[in-house]
Amino acid sequence: ALLEAALLNLAFNSLHALGTRGGTIGLHLRCDGETVEIAIRDTGPGFPEVPGFDPALPFHSTRENGLGLGLPIARAVIEAHDGTLTLRNREEGGAEALIHLPLHRPQET
Repeated sequence: ALLEAALLNLAFNSLHALGTRGGTIGLHLRCDGETVEIAIRDTGPGFPEVPGFDPALPFHSTRENGLGLGLPIARAVIEAHDGTLTLRNREEGGAEALIHLPLHRPQET
């Protein structure tokens, strides 16, 4: 349930980034048998290009009324599932949230 909430948060972030100007959001999945890659891409303004700015740091928000907790929580949930979250600007414009998750968690002995 937490992983689902994290993915929804990332998708809603893309939707909010588009605002009233419109654009597109794409969801791309790839599986190689060991890991699944989920990419959420939008055509919004992208992340601020400010040195040292990490969109997944707590309390950093580009929204007027944002708390800046959604991305840090999403990253923590994905990492708790042995995955990674990379947030970056796309060369063609917009932003991308790239998630890598293992299909199988290692068995504890």
